[in-house]
Amino acid sequence: MFLISRLLPARPASGTAINALPGTHTFTVVAWDTNNTVYKNSVSIKTYYEADCPPKGSTCNPGIYQTTPNDGDDVQSPFRVNASVQNNTASITAMKAYLDGVQVGASSGPTFDQSITAAKGTHILIIQAWDTAGKLYRLTENVNVQ
Repeated sequence: MFLISRLLPARPASGTAINALPGTHTFTVVAWDTNNTVYKNSVSIKTYYEADCPPKGSTCNPGIYQTTPNDGDDVQSPFRVNASVQNNTASITAMKAYLDGVQVGASSGPTFDQSITAAKGTHILIIQAWDTAGKLYRLTENVNVQ
């Protein structure tokens, strides 16, 4: 059983998806053995907004929408990273880009447009943004530097 801030019923089905609002939550795993002995472990997690536009509908979720590069793109170094936070209700105070966990760029508004230098190979690019309400927006992609 998985509990996130008490969002799920007592015994949800395995593989149950959880729609938790962005923020800090407690994730608890509870298991029972055949003797009804209970095993329980909890950890604090932070959820974030991830951009999404359903194929049928006119409302997009708030999040970071990236123009370039796209997930899995082959690029030359340096490569341009262009992204913006869209559909949010509060002003964006900062955006930061990380390549393999190391900060490689920053901006102070809702757009990020910078060149990033990287060695050849596959890298994980993470772009994060924060708004005045304290919400975290995040986008993660793979980039292949040729």
